[in-house]
Amino acid sequence: MIVKARKKPVVISAVQYTGENFIELQEFVEAVFCNAKPDGTVEVYEYILGQWQVVPVGSFVIKGTKGEFYACSPEVFENIYDIIDESAADAAF
Repeated sequence: MIVKARKKPVVISAVQYTGENFIELQEFVEAVFCNAKPDGTVEVYEYILGQWQVVPVGSFVIKGTKGEFYACSPEVFENIYDIIDESAADAAF
């Protein structure tokens, strides 16, 4: 049987890496290893996925529903997510 389905709405947390907000990014990923590279990128070690995530300047680091972190290009982020007012997100739950 073929069915049509709509993806459930999920509110996520994300930080866009600007190249100047390394400390903010490091705090966002909590105790996860975070290394600044000479080329301006950052590497974030993701324990749940067991791999390093390369985060270029301009990319978003997203905290997933299971606490995992992953990088997302700004183009993909803008196509998938709408930035919402934090108070509106709290009221939705």
